[in-house]
Amino acid sequence: MKVAGYSMIAAPTVGIALHRYTRLLQMLNFQFQVKVSRTGDFASIALEEPGVPLHTERMGLELSLKALHGVTSWLVGNNIPLTSVDFARPAPPYIDDLHVLFPGPINFDCATTSITFDASTLDSRVKRTEQDLREFLSCQPRDWLSEPSAKQPITDKVRTCLLEGNIGTLKALDIARALNMSLRTLSRRLEEEGTTIKDTKDKLRRDLALHRLTKTQDAISEIASDLGFADIPSFYRAFRTWTGVPPGAYRR
Repeated sequence: MKVAGYSMIAAPTVGIALHRYTRLLQMLNFQFQVKVSRTGDFASIALEEPGVPLHTERMGLELSLKALHGVTSWLVGNNIPLTSVDFARPAPPYIDDLHVLFPGPINFDCATTSITFDASTLDSRVKRTEQDLREFLSCQPRDWLSEPSAKQPITDKVRTCLLEGNIGTLKALDIARALNMSLRTLSRRLEEEGTTIKDTKDKLRRDLALHRLTKTQDAISEIASDLGFADIPSFYRAFRTWTGVPPGAYRR
């Protein structure tokens, strides 16, 4: 990991750093094939098993996926919220533990095992020094599995809260209480980051809508309801504002 670490912190962007890291994993005969890809507004890191899909102990697969999320979060300096966490396996009996590990909605029996997040993360500058790397390596694998939340921007904390709760019903006061602060403090801290509760929620709604339209066959009415829109016309108006086209056209 030391060699990979120096290679990553020397990279100009997170995307290039991850490319270097995954290449080294394959050279070391890592048990999974790691694929980093970008599709429109989303990026994903997928783990593919050669041979029989279920031959690996499933916990090893889950921890490997979390480690990749942890390394990516460490590179940018905050815990990256995930638009989707997909597993190509049935739900395990310890599903609650996975919700603790991954800051995003978790799906099972999917086509791939992967995490999906905002594609702009790949273009972010690597924010780590040699001293950061030495500290990170001294704490492995703990910091691979849990990036300290104190370093996480409040915008990301709000997104994570919305992802882990119900974006359709959570109100601003609910979010503030979940983050153990007053609504006024939450609004001020978001303003310092150049955003608002409404803008953060709308952007997450957009990301989730785009993801489900391109990655699932869910009915548009179901997506609109899950995202908290009162009716289909409201969802259509919002979607046109986001993309310039109606949901059906975007899906095609």
